[in-house]
Amino acid sequence: SDVCSSDLRRAMGAAPDAPLPRLAELCGRLAAEWKTPVDLRMASAGTGVPDDLIGSLCLAVHEGVVNALQHGHPSRVTVDVRVSPEAVHVSIVDDGRGFPFSGRKEHPELTTHDLGPRTLRERVAAHGGSLAVESTALGARVEFDLPVGGGAASDQSQLLRAAK
Repeated sequence: SDVCSSDLRRAMGAAPDAPLPRLAELCGRLAAEWKTPVDLRMASAGTGVPDDLIGSLCLAVHEGVVNALQHGHPSRVTVDVRVSPEAVHVSIVDDGRGFPFSGRKEHPELTTHDLGPRTLRERVAAHGGSLAVESTALGARVEFDLPVGGGAASDQSQLLRAAK
């Protein structure tokens, strides 16, 4: 976990006491709890995650990874986080059973047909972001973007309410 945390800080250009290592710690804890590897990869375009977005990001990643582990029964989950000045882009990929549909579904179709991880979809939408899900017999990919600098509801309490 220390290696992962230091790699995370270095990748994000963060100070040793920055809150970003929470993602590495989260993935490590979930991997140990579920006895399934959860890999974290991060890349930054020279910008960090704003402090007010870190908690929401961690909650959304937690929800996405637990959903994959609980419903997909994968042998591995990979979390890819890319930070740009406009948004935090997250991709959670697993080699499990996938969703009850096949192919790629974007946010509007997921909402209209109530497909995919509903609570995660609502959490992301409450922040002004979007969610997409790709599902095959070989696993699933859940992608979401969280806008930097405030989407529809940049206040974290809005995101917490969306989770209830």
